[in-house]
Amino acid sequence: MKDIPGQARAGAEPVRILVIGAGHAGAVAAFAARRADRTAEIELVGEEAHLPYERPPLSKEALSGSAAIAPKFAAAAYAEARIAVATGVRATVIDRARKTVQATDGQVRPYDRLVLASGSRVRRWPGGEALGRRLCYLRTVEDAAALRGRLRPGMRVAVIGAGFIGLEVAASARLVGAEVAVFDRAPTVLARVLPPAAAAVVEARHRAQGVALHLGAAIADLGPDGDGIVVATDRGTVQADFAVVGIGVVPNTELAAEAGLEVDDGLVVDECGHSSDPHIFGAGEVTRHPVGRTGVRQRIESWQVAESQAAAAGASAAGCPAVYDAVPWFWSDQYGMNIQSAGDLRGPGEWIVRGEPAGSHSCYRLDEEGRILGAATFDAAKDMAAIRRLMQRETRVAAALLRDPGVPMRQLLAIP
Repeated sequence: MKDIPGQARAGAEPVRILVIGAGHAGAVAAFAARRADRTAEIELVGEEAHLPYERPPLSKEALSGSAAIAPKFAAAAYAEARIAVATGVRATVIDRARKTVQATDGQVRPYDRLVLASGSRVRRWPGGEALGRRLCYLRTVEDAAALRGRLRPGMRVAVIGAGFIGLEVAASARLVGAEVAVFDRAPTVLARVLPPAAAAVVEARHRAQGVALHLGAAIADLGPDGDGIVVATDRGTVQADFAVVGIGVVPNTELAAEAGLEVDDGLVVDECGHSSDPHIFGAGEVTRHPVGRTGVRQRIESWQVAESQAAAAGASAAGCPAVYDAVPWFWSDQYGMNIQSAGDLRGPGEWIVRGEPAGSHSCYRLDEEGRILGAATFDAAKDMAAIRRLMQRETRVAAALLRDPGVPMRQLLAIP
């Protein structure tokens, strides 16, 4: 995130900044706005009953029981920063002409700058309501607590979707002794993120842990089977006690669309978080923002976006424009293996592997001039920290240097 000098507002009346969406991104945006403007009146409004929290632990520590979910910032931090918080409140109407927001608590809140951090909701299985408790989703603290209460040794769990969430749920379920089957129509796990060779490393770890992977399997139906569920695919049927659906999310853009803001699979914003209305900004995974140095807009669901893009949007809303142009980055922890990816690994280019696939290693996709376009690391987090810097700087690196694990990554950072 790059700061752009803002305009001083000496002697001006305090600006009222209203943040809609009290999730990770909303909280970060509110605190970034406070750092940028010490006099602004800031309020954070959100639907959940809790203070904002980070979502990645929901599919990891929260399910395995190794840790409770803590707020992103403690209540005292909001008080100290003079950020008002209204939980359990849903915004219903934005009046751009009057610069107000109506909400379910009956209040009409005025704003000078509005930050929309409305996040996303899980994509539901069509007709899944008829299956009741046989079908589970994971999005909130309550979802995680309910799922954790059902995970027991010997419990048969079907996981629909082999993305990060699905695989993390599968790993957490195996750690408590449940029997797990994962289904995905793609031929590999993490098909949207990793190329087949890298995905094979993750698949091997899951199979070694006893997970049944049904890849390239199109699900024809999810149906009741007594108190359980049956997953019918084009390759046969599998019975389970319940299923966890992880087939992506849908951005909560209805409020923005009804207000006439530009929406295209997300709230369309620029690199500073500005929407099509100069007084309204977008933060977090609800946004479709320019990615990296390509400038191509994408909607990305990641901790990085909730943290860094939201910080840029919050600062921009407070009159101190900040640019978010980071290379997309994801991570996942499964069975003690740390998996990280950055950039785009799926397109054409030279393919480089550093280290042995059976252990700590990394892989890269290079363009014809030696710039790293995408990278994935397995138990090599320190390498990823350096890789991201090389990618951000568009450093040209010789393939032989990347391939050699004897060459420290910090040495590559010295390349001009």
